[in-house]
Amino acid sequence: MPENTATAAADSAATTGAGALLEVAGVRKTFRVAGGRPGKSRLTALDGVDLHVRRGETLGLVGESGCGKSTLARVLLLLERPDEGTVRFEGTDPFALRGRRLLAWRRRVQMVFQDPFASLNARMTAADIIGEPWRSHRDAAPADRDRRVRELLDLVGLRAGDAHRYPDEFSGGQRQRIGIARALALGPDLIVCDEPVSALDLSVQAQVLNLLADLQERLGVSYVFISHDLSVVRHVADRVAVMYLGKVIEQGPTESVFDQPLHPYTRALMSAAPSLDVTGGAAAGRILLSGEIPSPLDPPSGCRFRTRCWQAAERCASEAPPARPRTDGGGAAERDRHAALCHFPLEAAPAAG
Repeated sequence: MPENTATAAADSAATTGAGALLEVAGVRKTFRVAGGRPGKSRLTALDGVDLHVRRGETLGLVGESGCGKSTLARVLLLLERPDEGTVRFEGTDPFALRGRRLLAWRRRVQMVFQDPFASLNARMTAADIIGEPWRSHRDAAPADRDRRVRELLDLVGLRAGDAHRYPDEFSGGQRQRIGIARALALGPDLIVCDEPVSALDLSVQAQVLNLLADLQERLGVSYVFISHDLSVVRHVADRVAVMYLGKVIEQGPTESVFDQPLHPYTRALMSAAPSLDVTGGAAAGRILLSGEIPSPLDPPSGCRFRTRCWQAAERCASEAPPARPRTDGGGAAERDRHAALCHFPLEAAPAAG
């Protein structure tokens, strides 16, 4: 990314994310691929990602498999360093921190994993699992660890007596509650939830989602909620960011994005969501995309979605689209506006021919 473009991206994110807990501007991440063709040996996982999260807010992150959601989560957790762009946590660049300052920052961002059966050590009790973060963060360890473990168990809806049980003695929903308690042990400001309910039964999903909402209300914690389930995202998220081939191609308030998508890909994605409509209306509105998903080793020029878009024009191949907001403003503040990376947003699609 040219220096002036990166600077513009950073300035834009600083404006739209003013007062944000987390700000991401122009983040790009590539990976070297062994055996790649000459000039095609780097996979672009993230390509100029901009987003922000406020304190006490839930940002839903959606998109097809391989679009970059998990790579973005790893960058937010400092497990991957971006090639370009900036990440700011209350104005601080966590990648610039070292030693005790970095260790202290890591307490503020935690994660809840997708599979509660694989993310817990089967040889450790619930108390050991919840208290494990205190081994690395001794300064944050409570004086009375047993009491604090009981408090965390109660906070996530489990009993104090569960502290000495092992993971195989719990149901899937109970295991995920233990994972959430572990994430809360260090008192984080932000929790990255990577498909936290996809491995659970539907009835249990609702219980865990309600628990996350209750914890947010009580503790003021923020979530980045990654999911393929659009109905879940609509239920839990305040704002939504839609990813496609390494880019955030649309973001805005949840109801605005779901009810009036601007980007053709977002509309196609929303139309693919399962429906209980028995009249056939949902099926009639389904948008079937043609063509294959482009390879991140060789992404299309201009608009990433143009090879599958029904309204693509010559301009889409030669120019990368800027972020275009809804023409009516959507009634949202500047930093929460609904915008999409599209030359021809669906509100103002070009005439045929």
